[in-house]
Amino acid sequence: MVDTIHIRLTNNQTVGKINFLQLSSHFNTVSDTKYLNTDNTVINGHLGNLLISVSKNSISVKGSIAKWFSGNNLHTLYYEELIQAFTRLGNILHIPIGKAYFTRLDMAANINTKYSPKAYYKYLMYLKGFNRSNVGEDTLYFKSDEVTLCLYDKGKEQKMREGKLLRYELRLEKRFFGAEKLSVGQFCSKQVYSRLVSYWQESFDAIYKRRKAIRPELNYKIVKTPAEAKVVALSYFIDKAGGLEDMVRDISNAQASYTLTPMQAHRLRQEFHSCYHVTAGGLISPNRVLSELKNKIGDFVQRELECVRSSPLNRI
Repeated sequence: MVDTIHIRLTNNQTVGKINFLQLSSHFNTVSDTKYLNTDNTVINGHLGNLLISVSKNSISVKGSIAKWFSGNNLHTLYYEELIQAFTRLGNILHIPIGKAYFTRLDMAANINTKYSPKAYYKYLMYLKGFNRSNVGEDTLYFKSDEVTLCLYDKGKEQKMREGKLLRYELRLEKRFFGAEKLSVGQFCSKQVYSRLVSYWQESFDAIYKRRKAIRPELNYKIVKTPAEAKVVALSYFIDKAGGLEDMVRDISNAQASYTLTPMQAHRLRQEFHSCYHVTAGGLISPNRVLSELKNKIGDFVQRELECVRSSPLNRI
């Protein structure tokens, strides 16, 4: 579940001061040394694929810990492997790595899919508070200041000739952790790790999804009244008009031009939001393409959480 990490350790987190500059002797290679002033030297180097920077009072480590530990990042690290990787890294660098804190953390998994990964993107429409961007058709982003969701074709990246592999990454940025700061030791506890695994799934589930482009599939076991049919019709119109995000933007523009009053705009936004989520009420049958992906993500999370529960390890 874990791939890229950015962690930092300073003398504020340690018991007794460490001269971090001396740790450069553990690097595989030294890239450069910067003398910022007489009391501030920075040495940059590598330990395998990991980029490490040390100064008098701190050390930072950046890169794919999955690739460093297992040789490639096609395989992300599961719970026990993660603890083993951090333990090995701390031993090599001779630092109390459990006290280091994250400035970035990527939770990721590869999902074997029935269709090409980009076939799913057109149905993943909107995530409140995030900007959506589709880069080169092969990668889909939902970005905020704190979190990035990224979906891309891992099979194409790895030049796989057979099978279809979708990579879903949840990138937690520095602002996500806030002033509290999440330490490596805290993250490796079963409780916190399990919560972030669940958050990985919840973030995908929170994306507003487009129904089938041709026509919605009505669930006539539930749709019995004209009122219910009108809800379905409005939901379908939102899809055809570009999705919920575009509709909400149009309402805001109408309010800004005084075509709608604030109260009218508020009530329309509420109505559109409630109609767009009729799938949850069963009025429209779920999109079978997205149901496949959603179910596989859910199955992956359940397997990972079960591995965490059964693991004899619980900390670094």
